[in-house]
Amino acid sequence: MRSKFFITDEGFGPIVRQSAIIEELVKLEPSLEITLQLDRFYKEAQHIIPGINYRRQFNNIIWHKNEDGTPDFHSIRKYYSGYQEISNQYLKEEPSLASCDFIVSDFVYEAFEAARRDGIPSYGVSHFTWDWFFSKMYPPPIPGDVIRMMMERASMARILFFPPFTPREITEHYREKVVEVPLIVRKHRANHLELQNKKPNILMMDSGSRLNRLAMEQIVAQLTELDSYHFYLPGHYDAEADNITTLPENDLLVDYIGKMDLVVSRAGFNTITECIAYRTPMLLFGEILNAEMRENTHFVKEQGLGSFTSLEVLKNQPEKVLGDLFDGEYPVLKRNMDDHDIRVDGARVVAEKILDDIH
Repeated sequence: MRSKFFITDEGFGPIVRQSAIIEELVKLEPSLEITLQLDRFYKEAQHIIPGINYRRQFNNIIWHKNEDGTPDFHSIRKYYSGYQEISNQYLKEEPSLASCDFIVSDFVYEAFEAARRDGIPSYGVSHFTWDWFFSKMYPPPIPGDVIRMMMERASMARILFFPPFTPREITEHYREKVVEVPLIVRKHRANHLELQNKKPNILMMDSGSRLNRLAMEQIVAQLTELDSYHFYLPGHYDAEADNITTLPENDLLVDYIGKMDLVVSRAGFNTITECIAYRTPMLLFGEILNAEMRENTHFVKEQGLGSFTSLEVLKNQPEKVLGDLFDGEYPVLKRNMDDHDIRVDGARVVAEKILDDIH
């Protein structure tokens, strides 16, 4: 049996999500031969998901940002004004999928069209769709006919799997194709990190694409003075102090969440999912004009699993933000995390439903 996975190159979320699904599929169907197609995080994916085949190919979706993390409307408009031509050329060059038994897309629209063309079933997995994401921006940065084309192609999927706190507008629009599943989380990966202090251990994260790089660098520069905490940072930060540990650059930061007392991060879906799975409280910041972040923070607020700040406030007053959190609502957040009953076996559910569907 053969399958091909298509994922976008916007952050590590799709890689982590699909690594969990691939792991479950191989357990259920050991003879399954898998090819993963992506471009930007090609090497990182090989490290995270060994033992499968890879094809290096850009899968068309791109989200342009300015250095301060705000949307680069000019570049977005420029790219997507020619998207139909780019998409059609992609489909001409995409090899036949006829030898595959099914494909999975997260969330590459052309993959659904290619699967329809070659007569094989396709399945979508994501927590939001790019047609929804761009349509929520004002003014809309991409043409309406591109949005409609995306919607038409997503509707070609046999099933669209969505986890909790997917925006209701999406599940309503695609309701004839939607199967809602639990949170999709990788199995726990052991690491050798030893916590050697009694201070609160805090993991500092941005997105895999480092979308808030400049602000995060300014925050990191101040952490050496906050002796009441011990911070864990990605290896690409040049920070040395007794209260700072830098983690191996090739390691996934989400694999350290379970050992932390707090995660300070951009409000990305994958980070939130892993924190819920490991029952680690969160301090989240959003992004200007990012509808996904708004939906994610709304869900976390409803569940009482995290606190929130702006990146600007965190950048200017990190000591005050952390002090107020630990002196105030942190015990409530920790209790809510310990007591929640949110399921995190979505990868297994997706794998079982795909195999049941094609058999």
